[in-house]
Amino acid sequence: MFLLKGTIMGVKSVDNTDRNTGEVRTKMFVGVSVPKTNGYDGETVSYDIQITKKQIPEGVAAHYEKLKGNEIFVPVLAFPWAGRNGNAGLNWFLADDGLPKNFK
Repeated sequence: MFLLKGTIMGVKSVDNTDRNTGEVRTKMFVGVSVPKTNGYDGETVSYDIQITKKQIPEGVAAHYEKLKGNEIFVPVLAFPWAGRNGNAGLNWFLADDGLPKNFK
């Protein structure tokens, strides 16, 4: 786990359909905007941090929606993946209880 310092952009949900079963699954994400390393003044990179299935009923999404526009520390885990066609990337998830940490 590590802490990502950034500005909360909000919360969104995305529906995905399972190719095998046809079941529609909803995933929820917290948007975090972080200053771009070696970027121009004010240039940022946005990350979609997935809220885990366990954190959704605990009200984590509503907590982050209230923090929209605030700069905070978000606990995250990054899981790398690689596809058969050469694609690769990282899936980001909220860590622990998913709630932001207070550091000054």
